[in-house]
Amino acid sequence: MREIGLEPDETSKIYSLGAGGYIRKDRSKDFHSMFELHRQELKEMRKIARTIEIKFAGIDEWNRAVFVSIEKPKRYYGSVTKLFNYDAAQDIVLKELFEDDLCYFGDSFGCEPMGTLAGNLKIVK
Repeated sequence: MREIGLEPDETSKIYSLGAGGYIRKDRSKDFHSMFELHRQELKEMRKIARTIEIKFAGIDEWNRAVFVSIEKPKRYYGSVTKLFNYDAAQDIVLKELFEDDLCYFGDSFGCEPMGTLAGNLKIVK
């Protein structure tokens, strides 16, 4: 608490972010503004990035919808925040997932996400 400028008994002045993270309540607005700016920057980046066409490949063992590049079939994309049942059909996945939800996974189906930007994706049915 002292490291963030508060006394140990001033816990009412912080928010929990989950996973052991905390933020001062008086800095919460700036914190959320930072993420909104990040979303806007990603949107702008996608406007100028080359379009990568992807198609639904299936649901992996972690219940993540996985997509594969049509042009380069060893490039996989998916969502780590929206999960589905193993038997989820393509039409259900495409109703709930959008290009902005996806990140680059790597070069094999079901691999760990690389944590890199996906680029300008276009889901092709």
